Amino acid sequence: GGGLLAAGAVLLYGLLSMADPAAALSDYAELFGSSKLVHVSSIDLLVLSAFAFEPIREDMARRGWWDEAAEGTNNLARLLAFSLVPVLGPAAYLVLRPDLPEERA
Repeated sequence: GGGLLAAGAVLLYGLLSMADPAAALSDYAELFGSSKLVHVSSIDLLVLSAFAFEPIREDMARRGWWDEAAEGTNNLARLLAFSLVPVLGPAAYLVLRPDLPEERA
């Protein structure tokens, strides 16, 4: 858990301390068009992030963070908070999620 948090903090620091985001985005767009590795890796990240939504929702239900009977946006807001930010959202969920409830035999 601590390693994920540290890696996320380093990534966030790098993003916030970027001198020229427009130039970085332009360079990325150029690489996306010319490098197959960047192209495939970017699409892979987007697909995996999109498909993380349902497994996170199921795990939230198992751990009591998703109430099927509740009407409202609290469930969805919590799920979107962990699902919409690629890599960091699911990593934060893994660090913050509660333990599974004990099963009685």
